[in-house]
Amino acid sequence: MQYQFPTDLDAASVAALRSDIESLSAGEDALTLDMAKVNFIDSSGVGALVYLHKRQRGRGLQFKIENLHGQPKSLFAKLRLDRVMCN
Repeated sequence: MQYQFPTDLDAASVAALRSDIESLSAGEDALTLDMAKVNFIDSSGVGALVYLHKRQRGRGLQFKIENLHGQPKSLFAKLRLDRVMCN
């Protein structure tokens, strides 16, 4: 399954997208997240992505993030999440 986040991932948007995030975490297919429209991510956004990653991997399903750019790409590199989630 491929999902494109429609906006930045901050506390407010993560709260608004909670039902989407829960649906994604319950899926039974590999999950690819397209971050092309995400220009900013904060700790709430990182937490949501880590949650999805753990849920997918815990069930033996693939998880990948694509099209990171700008501040999210820099943050992922600093946190070394790019090594885990973007390959």
